Amino acid sequence: MSKYDFDVIVVGGGPSGSSAARAAAEQGMKTLLIEEHSQIGMPEHCCGMLGGTKTGYVENIVLTEMDKRALVAPVKAEHVYAPNGKMLNISTVGWGALTVERCIFDFELSRLAAKAGAEMMIHTRVSSLIHDEKGNIKGVKTESENIPEITSKIVIGCDGLGATTRGIAKWEGLNTPPDVMRVGILFHLSGVTDIEPGVLDFHMGCFGNQRGDITLIPRYDDYCVCDIPSLKSYETIKAGNWPLSKKLKNSKVLRMQGWSHPLYLRPWLPDNVVKNGLMLAGDGALGIGGIDFAIHCGRLAGKVASEAIKKDDFTADGLSSYNGLLKDLRIQRTGYRVRFDMLATYCRGLSDAELQKKFDELGPKIIGVEY
Repeated sequence: MSKYDFDVIVVGGGPSGSSAARAAAEQGMKTLLIEEHSQIGMPEHCCGMLGGTKTGYVENIVLTEMDKRALVAPVKAEHVYAPNGKMLNISTVGWGALTVERCIFDFELSRLAAKAGAEMMIHTRVSSLIHDEKGNIKGVKTESENIPEITSKIVIGCDGLGATTRGIAKWEGLNTPPDVMRVGILFHLSGVTDIEPGVLDFHMGCFGNQRGDITLIPRYDDYCVCDIPSLKSYETIKAGNWPLSKKLKNSKVLRMQGWSHPLYLRPWLPDNVVKNGLMLAGDGALGIGGIDFAIHCGRLAGKVASEAIKKDDFTADGLSSYNGLLKDLRIQRTGYRVRFDMLATYCRGLSDAELQKKFDELGPKIIGVEY
């Protein structure tokens, strides 16, 4: 095996990619993780919310293996606000939900993958896949002049939700993009009032011309990360009379970066996310599933790939067990996701008056949902 020939190539250094690389390396596979950015963990792609899973695997990584700075706080409650200020107070104690510093968290996941034996290649973009004369996938082509081609037995595509429009999922026809995307800015704000680390705020409303919801993830007692459609929307909210306006009235912007998310979370998975020599993991496979599921998904992909290599069977049939494992994984959601997704899905696209009526109707039912 040459220097640029691997058992497993993982494309993408997010949570699913690092987890896939770690799992494959731990099984003795010669593994390479390729990341397009110059630093794993930057830019941040979300607010840093871990919903919790029944196995407790992800929470254990954060609490026992990572730099302690990765953890912000366990999530003990979520507050869901209606436009008139009415609030649902939902206890999340025991769900295993955590908030994390996403840049440190992602970096630590990659460090653990490297510690397990995975090789790392950063600041390198994969431009296409290598196919043999029968169409089997045999590696990747990169934009690097020094290393334009790297071969492998299996490629695991962990190149994110964007892969459904411009990455491996799109190239190989294994997944489709969400019907409607929400786009905006991830704001890092100081000077925010009435927030507490470990208590999540979900504010429902149309906020001027923007209908939907805005999430506040507190990092400190006066600092939070939140998703807002634009700088104009941020200024509109600060000057408004929503419950969120009072919290952001004296806030100051420390950082802004682009952000996108499907408008509605998918209740289904593609029937197939494998081909000969290829697997998808993370948001590229799930459509959208959250950080926890990206990690579990990547871990499963790394293990299934390793088993297939040991059996010398890299065909779609040899990798097909992964499809079933993903479907089982999809239903292992905690109450946090089930409850809030139900409320948010019903309420998006409504005016404040319509939203208030729906909030009053659904609120007690959401609180009563058990998983």
